[in-house]
Amino acid sequence: MQGWSWNRTLPALAVAGLVWTAGLPGGPAVAQAPGDIYSVGGIAVDETGADGSAARTAALRAGERVAFDRLLRWLLLDRDVAQIPGDVRADPSRFVTGYSVQSERIAANRYRATIEVQFDPNRVRGLMNELELPFEERRPPTHLLIPLFGRDGRLDLWDHNPWLDVWARRRDAGDFIPLLVPHGEIGDVSALSAADAAAGQADRIAGLARRYGVTRALLVRADQAADDGHVLVSVRLVDRGQPIAEPLQLRLNRAVDETDAELLQRAASTTARAAADLWIQSVRDRRQADGVLAVRADFGSHAEWRRLLGELRRSSRLADVTVRRLTTRQADLALAYSGTPEAVRAALAAIGLDVETVDAPWRVRFPAAREPPPPTEPAPEAPVEAPPPVAPIVD
Repeated sequence: MQGWSWNRTLPALAVAGLVWTAGLPGGPAVAQAPGDIYSVGGIAVDETGADGSAARTAALRAGERVAFDRLLRWLLLDRDVAQIPGDVRADPSRFVTGYSVQSERIAANRYRATIEVQFDPNRVRGLMNELELPFEERRPPTHLLIPLFGRDGRLDLWDHNPWLDVWARRRDAGDFIPLLVPHGEIGDVSALSAADAAAGQADRIAGLARRYGVTRALLVRADQAADDGHVLVSVRLVDRGQPIAEPLQLRLNRAVDETDAELLQRAASTTARAAADLWIQSVRDRRQADGVLAVRADFGSHAEWRRLLGELRRSSRLADVTVRRLTTRQADLALAYSGTPEAVRAALAAIGLDVETVDAPWRVRFPAAREPPPPTEPAPEAPVEAPPPVAPIVD
């Protein structure tokens, strides 16, 4: 069967007549929009039962549990997930409003499918508030993954990089941070080298991100020890090449009979979860501003003002942007920020603004567009003297 969707708000008769969707059999799950946090897709289910109908019921219940667990890990820090009661996690059906199925196969006593589970936002919020758990409803914007791998004194980004291969196989893992895995094409290799990535070269990192249409990147460096094979992972979140949080360090020891590939797969799962916590914590830290900075913004048009304000409000360093005065060519702003004023200056420069910090308030503006040089007129030619008259020929 191609696919179907079901909403619990529909009458029972409507449920019996399935609503068909455009999914293709065996096709990959559609990438989930970052903002749609209460719809959890890409859940693979495979259950058996007394008949196909019983197997499907069991599969949907199992899918609910997997999807609810993923939702909790999107909403909460890892340490807070354990605060959800076990009976709620075992049967989250009261929070489910419907399903969408991209592909399914029904046999005599087996049901296999890839499903998306929709949850009721208000009921989930009520649970979080009842348990007094802080939660983050907004999923992060898409990040470009930059995976460095070090072993035997060699650092690789594009060639001979098993760490990149592991992440490429996780494309549909349902991580909290939507990730783009680079292709390693010639343009990627030219844009960023392993040495540049390791050194945190902001302009080079930002340039590679722009190739993929994003401003944010997740740098994950894995160094594997030669003696016992343990892996040290460094996790950094950056926006326009600038770090937005302190880097996180992880150590994963090799388990008994664990291969290198299995260890790196486990390291990738652990890293993805740690990066989610890092992002959620950075959002919470940003809301608790360290200071407020007075800035005067200059602009040449209303369109340029809207662009400037939008870039400021998207900055990962700013907790809030307040407009105190606005004229047709200038605005006085109060920027609530996290970190240090120097970090804010770097973040403003990364947006593409010229920043003057000599006097208060700071002055910011987009660089003036360079006007093309005026066309050069050809130099006047020197006057040409008329040739002397030719003497007549007299026979």
